[in-house]
Amino acid sequence: AVAKRHGWREPSSGINAEYGSPTSQMDSKFKPVSAVFEDAKAFKLQGNQFYQSKNFKKAIKKYHCALIQIRAISSRDTVGRSMSFFGDCVDDGLKYTETVDFKEKVETLELECTKNLAMVFIAEESWSQGHKYSRQALDLNEHDEKSTYVMRYAV
Repeated sequence: AVAKRHGWREPSSGINAEYGSPTSQMDSKFKPVSAVFEDAKAFKLQGNQFYQSKNFKKAIKKYHCALIQIRAISSRDTVGRSMSFFGDCVDDGLKYTETVDFKEKVETLELECTKNLAMVFIAEESWSQGHKYSRQALDLNEHDEKSTYVMRYAV
């Protein structure tokens, strides 16, 4: 009721549809790491949809939003504990083995978003940006075949 009275849009699927940001942006520093990760995945999926519909500007924005969420995960210090993935736990209370698995998921998502950004810039024929992001993807995983291909294409 308050949202309608003030003209705000209701959020859809955890992401604020109008602004493209997490629905609880002001409370994001208090969100569990897993919720921030889910936001990052949602941004990536939205970026994929925009890329497929050839709306490259919006795809770039969504991939950047996903990477911002990923960086927030890896640098946060929420309840006085370091967010190092090599510690005993994170603020979600994950065990060490779950933390290592989660770290791999975050790294994979970061690599995918970075590669996708490279591909979007190449599709826009923005070669220097395509090269930049394909280089970043290779820095994340030097053995990734898709990153190598994209890098060669961008040169």
